[in-house]
Amino acid sequence: MGRAIMLLMMMITTTMLHAVLAHLAHEAPAPAPGPASPDCQTAILGMADCLTYVMPGSNLTKPDKPCCPELAELVKDNPICLCTLLANSNSSNSVGLEIDVNRALKLPTVCKVQTPPPSTCALLGIPVGAPTASETPANSPGSGLTPQGPPASASKTATSVMAFLAGLVIAVLPIW
Repeated sequence: MGRAIMLLMMMITTTMLHAVLAHLAHEAPAPAPGPASPDCQTAILGMADCLTYVMPGSNLTKPDKPCCPELAELVKDNPICLCTLLANSNSSNSVGLEIDVNRALKLPTVCKVQTPPPSTCALLGIPVGAPTASETPANSPGSGLTPQGPPASASKTATSVMAFLAGLVIAVLPIW
């Protein structure tokens, strides 16, 4: 009878361990955006006429004339590339372009080109963070997007469950 209880406890422990690991895998944060695909690199480079408007420190009130049609074409053909560009804008990215996120987010309005909202990028697995406080002018609202990690309670729960399972195994081992 002692062996049957031991086997039952081991099966319960294993099942609980699998459940905890599956739960943790489900709550893991989305991976950071990777390098832009070659197709996106080509598409983004096709918007070269917009660079003078979106570069940090630009004082232009409107982009160069060819920019808006290039933006419209990118939105039509490769909208996910906009997500890639915005997600990589605050870091050294694979495209190699540094842009002012605030100006880039205003570009569709200036060009009168309808784009999906930036929050859609997160749904596609490409989270776009909000500009930092130093990038946001004092009189303009931020984009409302903030990066989020897993809930703090998830790691505490996992730690306590793992401690319980380890204690259970240690308590049952001498019986066997």
